[in-house]
Amino acid sequence: LAGGGPTAYQSTAGAVYLVLLLAGLFNVAAQISLTTALGLTTVASVSVVTTSGAVLAPLLAHLLLGDPLNLIMVGGIGLALGGAFLVQVGKAAPAGPAGASRPPAASPSPARPLPPG
Repeated sequence: LAGGGPTAYQSTAGAVYLVLLLAGLFNVAAQISLTTALGLTTVASVSVVTTSGAVLAPLLAHLLLGDPLNLIMVGGIGLALGGAFLVQVGKAAPAGPAGASRPPAASPSPARPLPPG
C-alpha cells in the first residue's frame, strides 16, 4: 500500500473482509457436510476422508505451487496414511475370538440412566 491514500486502504480492507467472509461460509459448509456424513456412514469411513485433507494439502502445494516437502511433512503424510489404513483394516477384522461379538455399550436414556458417580 505504499503511496496509496485512504481509498487504496479501504478497497484492500474490503477485499480482506470479503475473503474472511467467504472462508467462514466455506467452513460452515464443511462442518455441515461432516455432520451429515457422520449420520450417513461410520466414523471410521469419515475419518479416512478427513485425514486425506491433511495428506492432500502438502502434496498439492508441492505439485501446484512448488512448495518444498521436508522430512517432517513426508513423515506426517506417512503416519496419516498408515493410520487411515489401520482404521480400514480394523473395521474389517472380526470382533473377537471365534466370531464372538461385544455387548452393546451402555448409553444413557430415560429407560436406563447412567449409575451415579
